[in-house]
Amino acid sequence: MPIYRGDGGSGDASTDAYASQVALDAQTATTKANEASASASAASTSATSAETAKTAAELAETNAETAQTAAETAQTAAELAENNAETAENNAASSATAAAASAADAAATAASIGNLDSLSDVTVTTPSTGQVLKYNGSVWVNDTDSAGFTTTVTATSTTASTGDHIHVTAATQTITLPASPSAGDRVAVTVENFTDTVVARNGNVIMDLAEDFTIDVANIGLTFIYTDASNGWRLL
Repeated sequence: MPIYRGDGGSGDASTDAYASQVALDAQTATTKANEASASASAASTSATSAETAKTAAELAETNAETAQTAAETAQTAAELAENNAETAENNAASSATAAAASAADAAATAASIGNLDSLSDVTVTTPSTGQVLKYNGSVWVNDTDSAGFTTTVTATSTTASTGDHIHVTAATQTITLPASPSAGDRVAVTVENFTDTVVARNGNVIMDLAEDFTIDVANIGLTFIYTDASNGWRLL
């Protein structure tokens, strides 16, 4: 808008030029202010970005430290597992060595023994299936296992062997006990409906008596077990 300066006079043109310059300077100042404000805003944004970047860098550093710690822990565990594996391997080798030594000792012992009859306190004479070793007071000898009985049914007189069960079906018969029994030998005798079966002692006492034993009860069974030369046969 033009400035009213009256009807002429000196200085009017210069005043107008000055006013224009003031307006231009004001506009320039406004532009500079806007630019300064924009720069300030950009600087604030940059500062915020820098702070965010700093936080991200610190987080990345923390994560890196955590990863390093995890890696060190994994390495320690791996070293421990390796040590355990080496220990297990050493133990297995020691066990194998001990087993081999035991096997060698067993083989050497077996080779030195050869057979049972080679032992100083074992006498094996004509062994047969089912026999066992029994101690007769001085040495081990092969004999019938007295834990079970072999049943023989007879109507005539007979001599029993160790481990025999003699079932008598006729009266007036004699069952003779073994002549050379060992401690623990057993003979069982059962009778039917008669009372005159004789058990002959065959040189050994029966119940401390140097006489034969008569089964005088019908339908009964008795087991004779040998103890030793002094006590002879006992009723079980």
